[in-house]
Amino acid sequence: MKASYFVLLLVIGFSAYLIKLWEPQYSVPLYIGVLLLSLTFGVIVKNINLAHISLFLILINGLEYIIFQFGVIDLVAGDRGYLMQGALIFGMQLIISLVAVIIFIFRVQISRKISSSSNISLTHFDTFFHWFFILSALNCFAALIENTFRNIYQFDFQFFYDIYPSVSYVIWALTLGALTTMMILSIKEKGSQLTV
Repeated sequence: MKASYFVLLLVIGFSAYLIKLWEPQYSVPLYIGVLLLSLTFGVIVKNINLAHISLFLILINGLEYIIFQFGVIDLVAGDRGYLMQGALIFGMQLIISLVAVIIFIFRVQISRKISSSSNISLTHFDTFFHWFFILSALNCFAALIENTFRNIYQFDFQFFYDIYPSVSYVIWALTLGALTTMMILSIKEKGSQLTV
């Protein structure tokens, strides 16, 4: 099986599995666990770019997990009402996604600030990651706008709200597919260096 088919099947499998889990208390630790595996792999094979990309993904997703799972921003409307609560939830996720876009646009420069390695370079995958977070930001923005219209103007419409988790899980699966591809290419690169 070609590596590209394997990665495509992996992305589809990750998407299906994460959507089936559906609950953040199960899917987020699984996702962060795979990111930790990718970080560990990057350190072991001395692929600083893979390690840094994995580290940034862990920090971004870990921050989001802490904010929402430990009640910094409560997921239940309570006294605030649905408009304010939705604005807080989707607004915070939009801000995190936009910060992630900036981090991945300037990933090489940030990596060079935190490491003196001469192997830090722009990879073919750097472009993917900032686009994944642009898609995530658009998902958050659409859900935020829909939340506003639904609660202010009493629209009985929940399209973006309903698909929001599925889109997020597909973005995670694409992220894991890109990291898996980076790991496969690292193995191939190390193998070609050993045979030369």
